[in-house]
Amino acid sequence: MIVTLNVYLFNIIYRYNLTVGFENHSHTYKRTKLIRAEKEDPTGTLYIGDGAWGVTVYEPGDFWYMASKAKKRNFIHVIVGPQNMTLRAVDDSGQIFDTVTVY
Repeated sequence: MIVTLNVYLFNIIYRYNLTVGFENHSHTYKRTKLIRAEKEDPTGTLYIGDGAWGVTVYEPGDFWYMASKAKKRNFIHVIVGPQNMTLRAVDDSGQIFDTVTVY
């Protein structure tokens, strides 16, 4: 069931050229490289995960597709402009600890 759901979701993401995918499950901060078809691709999708408010924060895994990761409570501040989108990871003390811009 999970594999089928993942395949279904990735097919939708690739079909509609999703720029950014947000997820909030792993109780940690992580941001991927741009990925398409399970490899790094400058036309791919950036995946970003945040959260861990009120729960235990976990150490993020060390995977080939990770561009940034941190064992921190955080939220993502998104600024959408006419030509790009900037995502800033902000920790529970209000400090920006990661920034990325996608076009």
